[in-house]
Amino acid sequence: MPRAVTANRRGLVANLWRQEKRHVVEASTPLGRAMLKHMRNADSAGVHPGRLLGEKLHFWTNLDIGTPNPIPVNQFFLHDEDFPPVQQTAMSLCRAAGRKTLDIGAGSGSHVLALQQGGHDPVGLDISPDAVEVMKMRGIRNCITGSMWTLGQTIRVAFQMVRMATDVVYFLNPGHVGSLEGLHAFLKLLAKASGSDCQVLLELSTPDWHAIDAAASRQVDPLSKYRHNEWAVLECSVSTEDCIGESFPLLFAEPLVVADAARLSGWQCKVVLEDRNRHQALVRLTK
Repeated sequence: MPRAVTANRRGLVANLWRQEKRHVVEASTPLGRAMLKHMRNADSAGVHPGRLLGEKLHFWTNLDIGTPNPIPVNQFFLHDEDFPPVQQTAMSLCRAAGRKTLDIGAGSGSHVLALQQGGHDPVGLDISPDAVEVMKMRGIRNCITGSMWTLGQTIRVAFQMVRMATDVVYFLNPGHVGSLEGLHAFLKLLAKASGSDCQVLLELSTPDWHAIDAAASRQVDPLSKYRHNEWAVLECSVSTEDCIGESFPLLFAEPLVVADAARLSGWQCKVVLEDRNRHQALVRLTK
């Protein structure tokens, strides 16, 4: 349930609440709620949700505390031909593998839907019940509510749903592990939970070092959680017109840092693609 911020709430969300006076909700709620509202509006209008103009989310970070990045909600409903290059490559690898795919953090299910429409039998996983409801509205057959931190149970459920014998795990923005230590823990968990022939595709958000250097050198609240040319952790929050999500840490890491963490966790790793202009990269893990 939404709740007003308390007097002892600190950090990014407290600053935002003082400015905006909105209710504070769980971190995943604003995005899930906005996608569900957008999907319902698109259904009512009889148009594809990717073509419908709607409200914008605001993505806040401590790179620039007072200036959010506006994100149109319809950007979460892209057609597969409109995916950016890193995601196009990931989809091609999923299709070529000829296996069933578990999409972690599936959101509105655009990647799951593209695979399903191509004759595959993927599973979408998201922590937001609203996001899972959106996937169901879009006709996605296999979608479940769950956390990346309960992958052993999640993968068993996914196997039962689609009778998986082998699998591909696709994780868009594994930065939600929140830290380099969290990345190590997640990769070890994934290695334990998955089969011996599992392959993993991680779509990374890489650091914008120009912005990070500027934030680290400012006089007030300088950014401190980073190692230059390797990784940075930002405090983030998402807001809509009527609520602000709890802040959460988001890890931005260079591909070679992720590759080193993967090897220490029992994976072989290959950097498939880097898009420096978009600050994105795709790495592939195998056992």
